[in-house]
Amino acid sequence: MADAKDPVRSVALHDTGPFAAENPETLAERSQARARKVIDAAVAAIGGSEALRSIETLKLQLQGETWPRLQMPTPSAPFEPGSFQESLVLDLKENRLHLEQRVSGAGFDGHNTVVIKAGKGVAYDHRARTATPIPPEQATQQQFVQYYRRLPNLILRQALDGANSLRYLGDDQFKGRQHNVVTFVMPYTQQVALYVDARTALISKYELVFTDPLRGQEASEIMFSDYTSAGKLKVPQTWTWRFAGDVVARYTVQAQFNAADADRAFEMADAGFRKVPALPLNLKPSVEKLADGVYVIHNVAGQNPEHDGDRIRRLRARG
Repeated sequence: MADAKDPVRSVALHDTGPFAAENPETLAERSQARARKVIDAAVAAIGGSEALRSIETLKLQLQGETWPRLQMPTPSAPFEPGSFQESLVLDLKENRLHLEQRVSGAGFDGHNTVVIKAGKGVAYDHRARTATPIPPEQATQQQFVQYYRRLPNLILRQALDGANSLRYLGDDQFKGRQHNVVTFVMPYTQQVALYVDARTALISKYELVFTDPLRGQEASEIMFSDYTSAGKLKVPQTWTWRFAGDVVARYTVQAQFNAADADRAFEMADAGFRKVPALPLNLKPSVEKLADGVYVIHNVAGQNPEHDGDRIRRLRARG
């Protein structure tokens, strides 16, 4: 019992009683709780929380065809595809990234490697033989953190970590199947929506909204299919990217978790590369009209939420 000589303490104890009883569940709470059930089912379907949490490193190979939006050599279909190869190694425990990409097609050829560790990194251009530093303030930009959502396994780990931001959006049809759609905020502020198959509880796609210089608000969708087993986990074997309504890439997937030789990827020899200054922190996107139906879009690569490298600086758009 509160001491009579301590009126403040006595009042505080008496005032908390009525408020503790009046705590109705809010819409946000109900939405979060429902979304958490969907995510818990997705975690169980893909292999379980323990298996997801046990991932320390990931080696990922993507290979396939690309149809870069607004960059095809012909104005109408059928478009000739380009080729794409990606080797990605993530060290989730030490927050290290090794990314190597080879691209060819639509007038572009590229071979680039990025290594990020200890909060900073270097981008190597194998054709130009240049090494561009990536300072800490750039190492956490979307052009690099997007690789931490390459697989649904990685996305679900982040959904569990950011469970308070989970919200249930509703149900929707995707490829003729019913899906539960939830959203959450990933690290570094990117909000994504997950489409979870109502029957299998596997993630069929994630999408996010971005501002397109030509069309305004659009969606970027990464679609996963053909799941198979990789140890205790399930992983998709097909990775498809639909950008503003157009399929721009389709890759096959090979994934290996906790490989014994993952450490080797983070040792990159600088010999033979010429060091150049770091890129500006922010490049303002702009659209320049050259003629009717012909535009140059400046500084969009590396700033859109999903892209296949920072090599593209100008795009020609057909009318």
